[in-house]
Amino acid sequence: MKELEIWLNAYLNNDYTEATVAEQSAFSQLLDHEDDYLFDLLMSGLSVKSVISTQK
Repeated sequence: MKELEIWLNAYLNNDYTEATVAEQSAFSQLLDHEDDYLFDLLMSGLSVKSVISTQK
């Protein structure tokens, strides 16, 4: 999904390098989910950064 790729790449380009190890790990775990789940999650209005902060 192109939209999903845009959201995830935006996080990688803007926030990943400054994220804590726990946040980087949570991002990695987030990628284990199916695309449809991630798309629905992000379409609900949450940002990648906010989703990751709830997974730590």
